[in-house]
Amino acid sequence: MDKTKKIVTMAMLISVLSCSQSQAYTGNMDWDNFKAKAAAGETTRKNFIGGNNLKYECKYNHNKDGVCKKFYKNGHVAKESTSSNNGQNVTYRTFFENGGIASESRYIDSLRNGKFKQFYWSSASALSYRQPSSESSYKDGYRHGVSKTFSPNGALTWSQNYN
Repeated sequence: MDKTKKIVTMAMLISVLSCSQSQAYTGNMDWDNFKAKAAAGETTRKNFIGGNNLKYECKYNHNKDGVCKKFYKNGHVAKESTSSNNGQNVTYRTFFENGGIASESRYIDSLRNGKFKQFYWSSASALSYRQPSSESSYKDGYRHGVSKTFSPNGALTWSQNYN
């Protein structure tokens, strides 16, 4: 897959996954354009709103490896993507506004691979307790293995094996 297709795929992935975090500050952001243009040397970009309120920050090297974070207005991280292997492998995490993790997934060669987890919202006092709401395994972009959903108290409510 050529680099343009990978960049377009990544931009689509970010926009699709952002639906779960619709309350994140969205403003006028050219985050994907920045990542597409970060071709040579180490690049850092910060975008500030309303004084010192950081909206997003991206840091990539010449191989398109690095980290990009988008923030809520309260300063907590809303989304975080970490790329490696010339931008082909991406770990993607979204967060609730209180700082708790909302989801995490991994992409290899622009395809979802490994565990995909979504979590229940938890109060700030219970951030160490991360109860998953669902958990699925993926291989080359398709569900593979057991997918599960859980109730808020951790009881298994559904399970399906995909082969």
